[in-house]
Amino acid sequence: MSKHIIEFFVKKMVDSKDEVSVSETQSDGKHIFQLHVSSKDLARIIGKNGKTFKALRALVTLLGSKDSDLVLDTAK
Repeated sequence: MSKHIIEFFVKKMVDSKDEVSVSETQSDGKHIFQLHVSSKDLARIIGKNGKTFKALRALVTLLGSKDSDLVLDTAK
C-alpha cells in the first residue's frame, strides 16, 4: 500500500508520469522503497535544498515504520 501512495504523490509532481515507478525490497530487516523517475524530473523531486525529497522520506516513515527508507534513482 505504501508503494502505491508514494507513486501517487510523485506522479502528481512530475512531467514524465509514465517513467515513475516504485519498487520495494527488504535488506537487513529494513523496508527500502526505490523511486525511479526521469532524469528530467530529478530536480523537481529533490526540491530546493532537498526539502521535497525529505518530505517524501518523512511520508515513507509515517506510512511504514522507522525501519523504512526511500532511495531515489533516475530512469535510464
